[in-house]
Amino acid sequence: MPATQLAPSLSASSETDAQRPRLLSIDVYRGLTVAGMILVTNPASYDHVYPQLTHALWNGVTLTDMIAPAFLFVIGVSLAFSFAARIRRGATRVQLAVHTLQRCAGLIVLGLILNGFPDFSLRYLRIPGILQHIAVCLSIGGLLHCFTGRASSEGGFRSNVSVLAVASLVLIATDWVLMRFIPVPGYGAGHLDPFGNMGGFVDRFLFGTNHLWPWGNYWWDPDGTVTTLTASTNLILGILAGDFLRSSSTRSRKLFVYVAGGAVLALAGVALNPIYPINKKIWTPSYTLLADGFCLVALALLHRMLDREPCSAWLEKLCVPARVFGTNAILAFAFTTIANALAPRIFLYSSQGELLRLPAYAYDAFARFLAPNNASLLYAVLFVLFNLLLVWPFYRKGVFLKL
Repeated sequence: MPATQLAPSLSASSETDAQRPRLLSIDVYRGLTVAGMILVTNPASYDHVYPQLTHALWNGVTLTDMIAPAFLFVIGVSLAFSFAARIRRGATRVQLAVHTLQRCAGLIVLGLILNGFPDFSLRYLRIPGILQHIAVCLSIGGLLHCFTGRASSEGGFRSNVSVLAVASLVLIATDWVLMRFIPVPGYGAGHLDPFGNMGGFVDRFLFGTNHLWPWGNYWWDPDGTVTTLTASTNLILGILAGDFLRSSSTRSRKLFVYVAGGAVLALAGVALNPIYPINKKIWTPSYTLLADGFCLVALALLHRMLDREPCSAWLEKLCVPARVFGTNAILAFAFTTIANALAPRIFLYSSQGELLRLPAYAYDAFARFLAPNNASLLYAVLFVLFNLLLVWPFYRKGVFLKL
């Protein structure tokens, strides 16, 4: 059945050039990041989680810390395809810019609604958020690509590599100056702890403590204002990677560039760690570079495995769950946010007669025959499958919510 377009598309997978084959790797990449996000944010007990399935407490990095930059990266990859397709269909740069800003506005509004669900208390509404963070990064990367890209006989529209590279360096340098050299009132300059970092100060100044990350911490927000500077470079790299993916370069050359470039960026992040610690919560430059490397290598692996002609039937079937999430990422995110907010409000009696919230009830039941970490993980896996069932009918009917 033909897809029903509910709103302007965020992903390029539904808007790739008609002349080009749809790349399975892009949908799967996006879907894996969504599934990963659902998995790591919904354990039955945060006291029993495998270390790689939770964020680093402050400095350091886990696989979980790679999910957010990977999603920004794949948005950038999709954007390269989307802009080229729209330009080929006759869109102007101004129209691309307006469309991009409309998408960003939609993401911000949806993010605020989901942040407020289900109580909608304006007094304690968290203003920053994942979707708001994506929107700001998309506006920076999208507008840069829109107004600096150039026509190409090969693909209709190409990014200006030099401009985007310089812009990324400027964004990283701006973060460096703000965080290391501008004094925070009451703390001084160069503090990278939860209390004295400049990002936290800016967020408190703009939004007030009642409107920041609420879980036991009102001093900073992981999706705050300053973090968008460095996070935007993850999306910009995705644009460059997507452009190269669209190019006529050989498959082997693409794989080599992605893997070699990823290794260089990851090593640069590790080398920078002693000077500027790897930290996802304030999105430090060292973390950004390490994440960039991870994203490029992941794209290389998926491109190598999935973008074949023909792709094996069993592999395509194996990728269907990821495609379900990947082609309806915003809907999946909305569903899981709502379910995550409602689950702790469901109370059930345990076998001992104790009234427990649903996650605690599930953990209590699973822990009777599983180790604590596995019991907690099983609930998270079931939560992923539950959300998959919610999104699946939309995928089957060709209905995609895209902002």
